[in-house]
Amino acid sequence: MAERETVRITGTYALSALGRGADALLAGVLTGAPAFAPVRRFDTTGRRVTVAATLPEVGTLADELADAIDSAARAVTTSGRSAGSSARPDSRS
Repeated sequence: MAERETVRITGTYALSALGRGADALLAGVLTGAPAFAPVRRFDTTGRRVTVAATLPEVGTLADELADAIDSAARAVTTSGRSAGSSARPDSRS
């Protein structure tokens, strides 16, 4: 017979249409909050489906792209590298 392995749960996190975090998910389920809503991230004109279960507080695709570019630029700035430099550290130091 196979030996039983010990499993340790070190934390929980949920990311769902009811919110971010396990507490938001549990609260949404217990209150019966609807998870589906009209799609706001892009134009659904001419599409069969216009509702979806999407993350709350999510903007448009253009907003998310702008945020991603800003985050990447901040990461490059704080790393001390220029935007065109290699991602690999210099091994000659």
